[in-house]
Amino acid sequence: MIEAFSLKNAHHFGDALASQARLRYRVFIQQRGLDHAHYDRMEYDEFDTPAAVYLVWRDQAQVVRGLMRCVPTSVPYMLERYCRNFASRAVSRRVTKCGNQAASASTGPMIRTFANASCRNSCARFRSSVNTTV
Repeated sequence: MIEAFSLKNAHHFGDALASQARLRYRVFIQQRGLDHAHYDRMEYDEFDTPAAVYLVWRDQAQVVRGLMRCVPTSVPYMLERYCRNFASRAVSRRVTKCGNQAASASTGPMIRTFANASCRNSCARFRSSVNTTV
């Protein structure tokens, strides 16, 4: 099951916020070797704001194994900041961008595929529930 939370209500989801940051550390820093900000084996960046909504998939032990972060385009978002040539100038300021997807390499490929697909599908449903057609 996919859980959706933000900084505002993360306390209702146990350690999901910290668990997703630990997964991001493993994927982006340990596995991919990216030079990202981190503390105590948890990755974070300037887009981890109160506007962000985290979609996570946890295993039976409640460890986050797949995640996606969604951020409205009314605040700074990763694609706009770092990939301007890919970001459409016609994007409405009311659209929600989902990005920063990660899945644990320590799980099997079928679980990673399921977690990623579940997060993408949940992101699509989340976007359709909050976006306004222009």
